[in-house]
Amino acid sequence: MRGNIDFVLDEHKSNFTRISNKFLQDIRLSNGARGLLAQLLSLPGDWCLYKTSLKDYNASKRTAIDSCLKELQELGYLNIRKNDDGTFNYKVVELPEGVFTIFDMLNAQKKQCTVENQQSIVDSENEHCSKPSLNDVENQQVLTKYTNNKILTTTKSVVSENSSNEELKKYIEESYELTFTDDFYEKILQVCNERGLDVKDYFDWLYQEKKDSAKKLDSYLYKSACNVNLINEYIRVRKQKEKILSYEDPEQICPSCGHKFKSIDFITRQCICGLSLDEIQAMEGGSNE
Repeated sequence: MRGNIDFVLDEHKSNFTRISNKFLQDIRLSNGARGLLAQLLSLPGDWCLYKTSLKDYNASKRTAIDSCLKELQELGYLNIRKNDDGTFNYKVVELPEGVFTIFDMLNAQKKQCTVENQQSIVDSENEHCSKPSLNDVENQQVLTKYTNNKILTTTKSVVSENSSNEELKKYIEESYELTFTDDFYEKILQVCNERGLDVKDYFDWLYQEKKDSAKKLDSYLYKSACNVNLINEYIRVRKQKEKILSYEDPEQICPSCGHKFKSIDFITRQCICGLSLDEIQAMEGGSNE
């Protein structure tokens, strides 16, 4: 089946970089960290890298670059070593241990569904692939790694887990190098507790939303963090993400093998028996999508 992306590519004869698709498709990486890693890998071998100069050839601000560098270090893509003379050495790793691509995720889900479908045939010919039981040990490890890397997360907040003033202050200072007066932390905590929101998640969202548009970001955040319209917009965005995560696929059962379609099957548009979704729907004489 033909995809829905048209690529406009250059014919590379010089000045190009050969890199693996795996880190470009690593679902643990943010797009900012992914782009910075690609840029680092494109640099020549004799390049002298200075952390302070990264902001000079990036549109992102220093705090955003620092956040991306920290992310790359945590995931093993970057190792920074300080020398005795005070200089630094940077080791950029194209494929560290633990890379987990979207295709790894889809294959794990596909394998899981296949195992469950085979078991359901043994148990009863009238039963189909149901809710994952995660009995397959190898697949359990893959999906556990996927979950542990905070990919499958919901946006439900627990008020009791919200930080204290000091914890929130430390979090913002360490993550964004921003400092506010005590009344800021008190107000934003109070508002988030009243609305049942995760204060750190809300601040992260607000910072990412406004970091490129606000002229004086710290002043803007101080004045606007408790703005009702902004909070409502945050809640709307989070609910939309929850809706996407909780989306239930339409009912589709393969008339050939009895397999009940899951999300992975609608993505690949193919049943585990090999029939395409179009062929199945043609057999049924209508579309169930």
